[in-house]
Amino acid sequence: MGFLITWILTGRLRDFKLKVYPSIGYILVLVVFGFINNKGFSLHELRTHAWNTRTLISTTIYSSSFLLIFALGQLQFSDNFKAAWFYFTTPIKKPGLIFSGAYKSMLIKFYLPVAVIISITMIFFMGFGILPNILLGISNVCLGCMFLALVSLRNFPFSAMQQTSQKAGTMLRAFASMALVLSLALMHYIIFNIPVVVIISIFLSLLANWLLLDYMKNKSWAKILATYND
Repeated sequence: MGFLITWILTGRLRDFKLKVYPSIGYILVLVVFGFINNKGFSLHELRTHAWNTRTLISTTIYSSSFLLIFALGQLQFSDNFKAAWFYFTTPIKKPGLIFSGAYKSMLIKFYLPVAVIISITMIFFMGFGILPNILLGISNVCLGCMFLALVSLRNFPFSAMQQTSQKAGTMLRAFASMALVLSLALMHYIIFNIPVVVIISIFLSLLANWLLLDYMKNKSWAKILATYND
């Protein structure tokens, strides 16, 4: 339910599309600008993992998280928030499943296509040797966005009106998530050319993602009702 309603409404609600979809262009410009600025960029450097290439790859992977961060920041808000009454009329034992379903929907719709394009491009130019670093980067991006979903999604998808006072909080949580993603990017950059450490980090990052998603699934009615009562 959470997956489907999020998937459908993110494509129908005009206010959501006006706030989120322009960020797709921003990400594309950022990536293209990064390539243009690397005047010494060459295929030889890509294949040898030179310093500036490692910087370019890390920047490309982690900057792609901004689109998902922007989308998650707007997930709970809508101009038609009064229609959210139906959430409380359905026999849902674990409301956290709606949140986890909504997060998966956003992840697949707004990040998976970007991740696939980045992965195919990098593997084409650099070979399958770059695959562990790609997997670690994507997993770390998901981890940072999962953190944002946990701290910011206090209401059901599209069930709250965004007030001026809430915008500051939304931006603050988005910046906190960006800071986490950048911290993970820095750690990844340091271990980029150490394959064993990269592989171990992949398993740790995936484990952290799984634990946080499980925590989100178990979100109780008490926490949700407390939010709406406030």
